[in-house]
Amino acid sequence: MISEFLSWEVIFAAASILTAAMLPVIVNHYKEGRRRLRSLEAGSEKRARPEVPPPPEVKRVVHTLGLDSHGKLRGVYKDERIHTAVFGYPGTGKTTLMLFMICQHIRRDEGFMVLDPHGDLAKKVLSHIPPDKWHKVVYISPLTAFDKFKSVVQLNFLEYRTGLDKGLVARTIMDALAKYYGKFWGPRLDMIMLNSLYLLLEGKDRPRFSEIYDVLSNEAFREELLGRCRDDRVRTFWEGEFKKMPKDASSAVMTKIYRIVQEKIIVPMFDCEVSSIDFRKAMDEGFFVIVNLEEGRITSDLANFLGSLILAKVYLAGMSREDIPEDEREPFYVYVDEAYRFTTSSTKDILQSLRKYKVYMTLAAQYLGQYREDIRDSIPSLCDILICFSVGKDTARRLEEFYQPVLDYRQIMDLPRYYFAASAIIGGRREAQVFKVVNYGRGKVNIEEVVKASLSRFGRPVDVEEYLTKGEAVDEIAYTPVQPAEHLILRILWEAHHEKKGVGANRDQVLVDAIMDTLKTEDNLEETDVTRALHLLIRKGYIGERDQTVRWEGRKILARPNFVTTPVNCMECGLLTQYPFWVKCEGGVRRPLCQMCAERALKKGELTADRIEGLTPKDIGEEYHRSRSFKWYFIRPSAINEFFLPSPAGPRGGGTMHTELIKVGCRDLYDEKYFMKYDLGEEAPKRRRVGGETVYVTKRLPDVLAYPLYKVDGKTHPRRYDMSRIIAVEAETNPLKHQKHTVANFKKCKAMGLPVRFVVPGDIIVGIKTAKILRKAGANIVEDVKSEYKAGNAEVVCVDPETEMRFTIKPEHLQMSSEELEALTQRLKMKREGKTILTLKPPEPTSRVNVKMLAEKFKEWNLTIEEEGGTRYLYAERGNVKLNLGPATTAVEEYVKQLQKPKEEKPATAEREAVEKPPAEQEKPQEKMEAATKQPEREKAEPQQKPSELLTKPSCKPQKGEVVNKEREEKILAYKDWPLFVERRKGKLYLYARKYDKSTKKRRVKYLGLYDEEAKEIIKRLRLRVREPRSG
Repeated sequence: MISEFLSWEVIFAAASILTAAMLPVIVNHYKEGRRRLRSLEAGSEKRARPEVPPPPEVKRVVHTLGLDSHGKLRGVYKDERIHTAVFGYPGTGKTTLMLFMICQHIRRDEGFMVLDPHGDLAKKVLSHIPPDKWHKVVYISPLTAFDKFKSVVQLNFLEYRTGLDKGLVARTIMDALAKYYGKFWGPRLDMIMLNSLYLLLEGKDRPRFSEIYDVLSNEAFREELLGRCRDDRVRTFWEGEFKKMPKDASSAVMTKIYRIVQEKIIVPMFDCEVSSIDFRKAMDEGFFVIVNLEEGRITSDLANFLGSLILAKVYLAGMSREDIPEDEREPFYVYVDEAYRFTTSSTKDILQSLRKYKVYMTLAAQYLGQYREDIRDSIPSLCDILICFSVGKDTARRLEEFYQPVLDYRQIMDLPRYYFAASAIIGGRREAQVFKVVNYGRGKVNIEEVVKASLSRFGRPVDVEEYLTKGEAVDEIAYTPVQPAEHLILRILWEAHHEKKGVGANRDQVLVDAIMDTLKTEDNLEETDVTRALHLLIRKGYIGERDQTVRWEGRKILARPNFVTTPVNCMECGLLTQYPFWVKCEGGVRRPLCQMCAERALKKGELTADRIEGLTPKDIGEEYHRSRSFKWYFIRPSAINEFFLPSPAGPRGGGTMHTELIKVGCRDLYDEKYFMKYDLGEEAPKRRRVGGETVYVTKRLPDVLAYPLYKVDGKTHPRRYDMSRIIAVEAETNPLKHQKHTVANFKKCKAMGLPVRFVVPGDIIVGIKTAKILRKAGANIVEDVKSEYKAGNAEVVCVDPETEMRFTIKPEHLQMSSEELEALTQRLKMKREGKTILTLKPPEPTSRVNVKMLAEKFKEWNLTIEEEGGTRYLYAERGNVKLNLGPATTAVEEYVKQLQKPKEEKPATAEREAVEKPPAEQEKPQEKMEAATKQPEREKAEPQQKPSELLTKPSCKPQKGEVVNKEREEKILAYKDWPLFVERRKGKLYLYARKYDKSTKKRRVKYLGLYDEEAKEIIKRLRLRVREPRSG
């Protein structure tokens, strides 16, 4: 046994004293002893160690995706489900799949958020949440403030947890704004907006999102923030660099932020200092956050902007989970439908950063090309799970590498509806398989009850009347029936219709090329914007279109003409061209021709090569036959009645006087291309009894809202007006009688945040009294509200509806003495009398003078005839005033000679008769002039007139003592078989005859002069019928 404890070292040490026979025995004993020792040690350890049961088998949770070919549910392990990207055409099952995935979270009490720009997915998710889990639901929708709930979950997008988060908050908002405004967002705007956000974040502990506008518009508020700002760079910018910028630099930023911070439908949602929901708490406690941004009621742009800001808050909340250990972070799943609409430049960073904080994204889109270029290639690489329904060829080819060798791109393209190809990383390997979607449909839970429970816990009641008093401003002011590009097109078509002479066309039709060229040169609009606006106008029913195919023969011109910077009109077809051929005409004059007209003229022999500058006979090629399709547009009556003929017909229309005041008062706004939205008087009058007195309740809107175009570097924005410079216009037919009504209209416009222009009839005295009434009510009287733009400013314009003269009341007029006012009134009266003869004209422009107008308007003036440059002109003199009334006709000269004869040569009765009843030959020139003025393309031939036969009819004979204008009666009788109708233009009525010619298939129209008392008497005597316009 001794050998059992010996070591080899002891044996070798004793070898010197042992014999050779003893050594093998000792070695054997040693080996046996060591073996037994090892077995004893092993046995004792085994008896000493207690029995430990084997570790339990851990069951991994599977997140189901769909059904396999055998009808079994298949999916991925929950701990391997990170980011997911879903692609597929509309209607293939993307929303159905996301609903199935979300319902699994509801069953397992896992926190999630749904961001839905349409509303369908959000409502279906609500219908699957059982009542015992309603306390976890956070329903976010700006519309709940205006629905029956009168409550909304409020979000402050400027909230931050620590001082280090301020820069991140500012940058996320800047990314959302840059995406919202796209190409109209530049570096200078970025600098101003970024420093505005930094100043607000540094200067206030709890800034509101709406105060961004105040930083730019309110200098006192900005100085107050600068006093508390500790960031030297921000102070340096506002105190140095900003003051060196042009004056319109801040207005450009104000314009962009104005619509957002003043948008009624979303203002209650972010008008707060502290949010009513903490996204960090929602993540940690597993809330069900459902964001419904119904674009049908919010508009797509605003829905995209809000979605981008909400995703930014999710990003900030996710990044703040850094303060807790990784194993304590509960997974939070974010589902974003139409995700490309909310992606910004920081989306790539969001996907990379949030995965380690266990915030997992599911992004759905129709195809890969919808994402921004800078993140398009990153989406598949950053998402562990790729789900692809039927898609286009480009997307299928790009994703094919993630499905090989199981599927190729053709098989992905041909997937049936509700079938999808899933590619996921399982156990470190990427696997691919085709599944079928599980359709849960709509649940049985009452959606309104869920929303009510959620708002009672996380919502805040809001008083929507507070926002509505600023004008039904947001529904009615922020939204216009047409966009700027559409408005500019309607102007072109309206002017063509009004003048009966289209650009590059006959009558009221305008060629599409002419519209394109006009808007490109005058407003710098792009062709795609104009095309889009034309399609929208056709869909809205405001304009119509006609196609025309033109065939012609010509001789090819081989030489290319020189390019001209400013387009010129072809002298033949009238179209604009920047590659004109210049034709040498008589007198050394050069005329432009477009290529088509030049080649046609060469073929017909109307033109030779030597007459075209820079061409030789060698430059003329062979003959050809070609055809070309032209598209013409014309304005429809619905657009005319809504945008260009403000004739209110409702109970609050105001009548003809009201209409004339609006037309004259808004003329300068129309010339500056303002879009005018008229109130057509459809809202009925309202009166209330308050304290025993009758109080007149004003309309929600002014008579006119004028929207200026929004321009950036001289380029008109095709889809946005300058919402920060809207002007209200109120027409008051009797402001002195209805003073309370005038004051109420001013207060209404001031509450909207708009300056107002009051248009009143009468002389300067009426205007000054109206201005004093408004000043007493708190108005600041200014000369021009366009240049002095501020809520509370009022401009008073006096209008003479007859002469269409206007006079603006200046602040200094309110301080004038009675003598000064009398002198000013006399000067304006004389100017008005001189203006009358120049403004009261027939429909077609003319410089000739009506004798009857001379007799009525210039009785007290001295009329003379003077010759200048071979032309005899009529002058009117009174005191120090001398007016040139235009060329003098023979009838006018005869009339002036009669006035210059001594009174004794003519009895008083005869003189009175000469004034009141001019001789027939005096009226002939004017009548002939009116009849000869034809509208283009409207009259081709006149019916045969037989005055001798017509005058023999009994109804045509004058009664005793009655004076008849025989010439005019003959003219009307000549068209007695034609339908007669009356049109109103510039406050005057004109008589026309119209007939459809079946042979030429064209409508013929004849102008028959003014529709005055004389015309009415003739029509009555002849027993003819005439269609008159509606009154008002």
